Amino acid sequence: MLAGRFVLLTVLFVLGGLHVRERLGPPAQRRYALLLAGFLAIAALAAAGAAIRHFPEPHDWDFKVFWLSGRAAAQGGSPYSPESLEAAAAETTLAPDFRDELVARGSPYPPPTIALLVPFGRLEIAPATRIWFSLQALLLGVAIWLLWREFFLADGVLGLAACAAFVLAFHPTSETLWFAQTHVALLVVLLLIWRGRDRLRGGAWLALGVTIKPIFAFLALFPLVRVDRRGIVGLTLATAALWAFAVLVLGWDLVGSYFLDPPLGKRSAALMAQPINQSLLAVLLRGLKPELAGRSALLLPAYVVCGGVLFAATSAILLRARRASGAAELALVLAFAVLVYPASLRHYATLLLFPLCLLWREREQFLGGPVLALGTIGALAWLSCRGGNAGFATTLATWCAMAILSVRHSAAVRARSVIC
Repeated sequence: MLAGRFVLLTVLFVLGGLHVRERLGPPAQRRYALLLAGFLAIAALAAAGAAIRHFPEPHDWDFKVFWLSGRAAAQGGSPYSPESLEAAAAETTLAPDFRDELVARGSPYPPPTIALLVPFGRLEIAPATRIWFSLQALLLGVAIWLLWREFFLADGVLGLAACAAFVLAFHPTSETLWFAQTHVALLVVLLLIWRGRDRLRGGAWLALGVTIKPIFAFLALFPLVRVDRRGIVGLTLATAALWAFAVLVLGWDLVGSYFLDPPLGKRSAALMAQPINQSLLAVLLRGLKPELAGRSALLLPAYVVCGGVLFAATSAILLRARRASGAAELALVLAFAVLVYPASLRHYATLLLFPLCLLWREREQFLGGPVLALGTIGALAWLSCRGGNAGFATTLATWCAMAILSVRHSAAVRARSVIC
């Protein structure tokens, strides 16, 4: 696959070259800078091409789900009502399977998310799409800047260019743009959660992340295990404020209808088992092909047991590393969330840029040193292009890498405390 080869070359030449550049002479450093510029240009063109395919009208799924949910609410209807969604859908074209999964079952998003989508729903779909992608471009720039500040700052301007090339070459980034999804925004929120840890604003950013995508609810494990009181208070207050905002925008009746007939239970098992789904549940559904007989796929015994084991292992590592409280612990919880969240599709791997960039920064401390760290980054970036069970393997391997970093950091902190 061309995308896999390109991202693998980006890791080997761009990140590998950045690692050894100080040992190079001036002519070799100039050649590296030209090579880096070439990789960056190609990656930027590929990302732009993924976004341009949505014009003049976005294709089905993803952004149309967002727009129709906001449109139904903006027209005074309910995004959880098939009739309201059908009225909103009359303004655009929809494939039959899209109608069966969304229109007939209702929007999957909670009221605070719908309230944030209402401004897009007040617009026709064409200008709403243009504004959406303008926002995506801005957020992508912010994400690259924050990743550089956190993980590549020591490498200066070349580090910023290398960071941008890696982010844009990473295939899930292009898939996020291709599907007009929100994972670039989630990546920005994730970085702001990390920068705001141990503060009220860190919890507030987490609440916003949960509103954008429910997967971020799993990240509450990070402040809870660390007993981050300010973060927990910030999460609680911001969550209450977002639900109050939803009531103000949508009204009590619509918000109440979400709890009376939750849309989560209406998602079909066939949708969860699609090859694009990289979650633990999807892998089990595809492999075991169980007879659910009307039961929710979330109650599949193998999923409950495996998810419970992952939860116990993640919690145990977090408790052991509580003194260290490093980025590896947050990245560990993130990988756990991507594994167990039932709707974790292939483009959710965009969030793995956080642990992969962390692995780059911590390459000297990684088990096996910089060579194994760069090899791991390259292998995971290549696997992320393949989706399905390979996507699950990518996330599981990322979880293992973050577990190794967390345990090593914890051991180092304990050793320093004993010496002191």
